[in-house]
Amino acid sequence: MSIAKNLQVSLSDYTIYTNDTYTVKRTSGLLDAGWTIATESGLEPTVDGPCATKHCAKDTGVWRIFLDNGKTADEYVCGWRRLETIWPTRLSNDEEAIKVWREAFVQILDTLEAKRLEMFKTEDL
Repeated sequence: MSIAKNLQVSLSDYTIYTNDTYTVKRTSGLLDAGWTIATESGLEPTVDGPCATKHCAKDTGVWRIFLDNGKTADEYVCGWRRLETIWPTRLSNDEEAIKVWREAFVQILDTLEAKRLEMFKTEDL
């Protein structure tokens, strides 16, 4: 699914998140480690740097981060993953630490979204 660039927030200034490795809970329930926040994608042309959005048609209002699994062409997977289905692999098996991590990340994402919305209000003047 494509998300328009103007509906994304940049994570470029947040290396604490972009330099980490993540585990994804796949739709099947499988836990899949080795994911990173993508900086580009051949499959998603709107991705230009690490980014997040809460404007997915499936579930507007839910934060999604664009990740890829860094595997070869045959196994390559990327996409907008819901924040509640990802966590830093280093925090695996520590539910409280994952909860705290998500809460802190949501605070940053909400601040970035408020700035994005303010920018568009200013451009409309």
